[in-house]
Amino acid sequence: GLAAAEALGRFGQQGLYSAYYWTLPPADSPVYWAFRAFRGVEGASAGGARLGDTSVRAGTSDPTVLSVFASVGSGAKMSAVVLNLSPSTTLSVSLRTKNCAAAGAARLRQYAYDGTRAGFLSKPTVAVANGNSNIVLEPWTINLVEIA
Repeated sequence: GLAAAEALGRFGQQGLYSAYYWTLPPADSPVYWAFRAFRGVEGASAGGARLGDTSVRAGTSDPTVLSVFASVGSGAKMSAVVLNLSPSTTLSVSLRTKNCAAAGAARLRQYAYDGTRAGFLSKPTVAVANGNSNIVLEPWTINLVEIA
């Protein structure tokens, strides 16, 4: 799932128009949820959280344990898929936004494959002050952050 999410994020950064999986990813598999992180956590028909259509520059100080892919979309929303690539370390990450209007809160959804549940879990809303927010990422997780 993390490898698929990493590939999809890199495809978006490079402006690749579409990505295909040889067959449909099995429902509720890690790869299935990697695709859903980018195209709709609750499903397209539900208008759920997803990355926008315009990729924006995003970076990390340590790409060996953290990947971030950001976008903007309709409704003045910025979204980011943030991957914790560490198998054992919980990361506390400072998310900084530049050149964005003031925001008061960020929504965080997190997917961690543990064999007992499927889908993204909503985490507590994260405060955004002066364009900065701190989020906690569990090990080996796909995280979707939305800032309105």
